[in-house]
Amino acid sequence: ARVLNGLPELSDFHFSFNRKSAPGFSDLTIPFEVTVNSMPSTNIHAFIGRNGCGKTTILNGMIGAITNPENNEYFFSENNRLIESRIPKGYFRSLVSVSFSAFDPFTPPKEQPDPAKGTQYFYIGLKNAASNSLKSLGDLRLEFISAFIGCMRVDRKRQLWLEAIKKLSSDENFSNMELISLISKYEELRRNEPQIQVDDDKFTKLFYDNIQKYLLRMSSGHAIVLFTITRLVDVVGEKSLVLFDEPEVHLHPPLLSAFLRTLSDLLDARNGVAIIATHSPVVLQEVPKSCMWKVLRSREAINIIRPDIETFGENLGVLTREVFLLEVTNSGYHHLLSQSVDSELSYETILKNYNGQIGLEGRTVLKAMIMNRDEGKVQ
Repeated sequence: ARVLNGLPELSDFHFSFNRKSAPGFSDLTIPFEVTVNSMPSTNIHAFIGRNGCGKTTILNGMIGAITNPENNEYFFSENNRLIESRIPKGYFRSLVSVSFSAFDPFTPPKEQPDPAKGTQYFYIGLKNAASNSLKSLGDLRLEFISAFIGCMRVDRKRQLWLEAIKKLSSDENFSNMELISLISKYEELRRNEPQIQVDDDKFTKLFYDNIQKYLLRMSSGHAIVLFTITRLVDVVGEKSLVLFDEPEVHLHPPLLSAFLRTLSDLLDARNGVAIIATHSPVVLQEVPKSCMWKVLRSREAINIIRPDIETFGENLGVLTREVFLLEVTNSGYHHLLSQSVDSELSYETILKNYNGQIGLEGRTVLKAMIMNRDEGKVQ
């Protein structure tokens, strides 16, 4: 039925990411399993941990493993029954990396869109690969328009884009933007300017002028979601691997949940896999425990373990405790907060005692400690 509908046959994936110890890093092997038609879906995997635990470094190692397949420091292997061997060429036909962090020191490799040259590589984000500077909002809007035109030119992509926008419209603000009207503006321009090819820069410029006002009304979070999902629909092909660094940076929780469901459906349509690095419990809530790794760091050593509890659809408070109480060590700010919690003070009182000078992660840890204390657990 899938093939009749123009969809690729789904396949199971059994692969691991391997990192051999280098200065400052320990050996690491992270296995991933994707099972066809599983409920809940297993095509989005995530690893979660606190800032500085090495999540982004792992993702960047994965990019290096695909873009430089001869590398012996980072590589992917395939788990074939009893034999573990490097993934063959074409195991992933394309790699898409997504990161909207302005502070990540990583410089994205140059895009490689030609399938004849091996695995394709696409980058969605703020960095300019050529100059390592940050893109302007104007640059991002033009990239969005090129991707949108790319989606409109192919019936299957147009259909996937429409489905994605409908799913994201569960977010009221997204729904109010009436994004589907962009299609009629595109068709109108094609009718009015039949002599200009849609892949001509002149067409891109005219279309940009037509919808610029519309794009300027969007918040940065909504603009990034629209840009990301449009570019993903345009570039994610069959057997793509999508690597996403901290999607929560620009997305509030309901929109993040809607985005993850939309991404999962797109991957299902394309027979692809995504791996997300995050410190948001909202991401945990959308993926099962079997697709989730907690990253723990102690100096150079990095450990990965599965959560102790089932994560899919779990309460956010419970998930927050599961993640942030992992590494509660008896040192640094943890120790100070722990002393305040032991004094039986309330969250508000402790915050007041610190004159509100506790960062977001510290507040999350503090809330989790108090919840544990009030449930009668030993710290």
